[in-house]
Amino acid sequence: MSPLTFIFTAIIAVCVVVTVLINSLTAKHSSLRDSQKELESLLRLEARKSENPESDEDLSDLDKAAKLEETKQTYDAALEAYNESIKKFPGVVTAGVLGFKPIKSIKTGELSDVVDA
Repeated sequence: MSPLTFIFTAIIAVCVVVTVLINSLTAKHSSLRDSQKELESLLRLEARKSENPESDEDLSDLDKAAKLEETKQTYDAALEAYNESIKKFPGVVTAGVLGFKPIKSIKTGELSDVVDA
C-alpha cells in the first residue's frame, strides 16, 4: 500500500468515526429535547389544573400522575445518557467542537421556569 493510499484511508476512517459520533450526540440531544418538551407540557397541565381545579383537562389525576412519572423517568434517562456522552472520550471532543453543553435537570417542584416559558 502506498503512503498516499494509507493517508486517504486513514482520513476516510476518521471521517466515518466523526460522523458516527456526531449522529450519536445529535440523536441523544434530540431525544432529550423531545422528553423535555413532553415533561414541560405535563408540568404546564399540572400547573393549570392546580390553578383551576374545576377545569376538565384531558387526563384524570391518577393518569396524569402516572404519565408525569413515566415522562420524568424517560427524561432523566435521556438526560443522563446525553450528559455522560459529552463527558467521555471521544464524545467530549466532538461535543466541544460542536458546542454541545451539559444540561441541568428540570425539577418537577420548580415549575416557574417551565410554566413561564
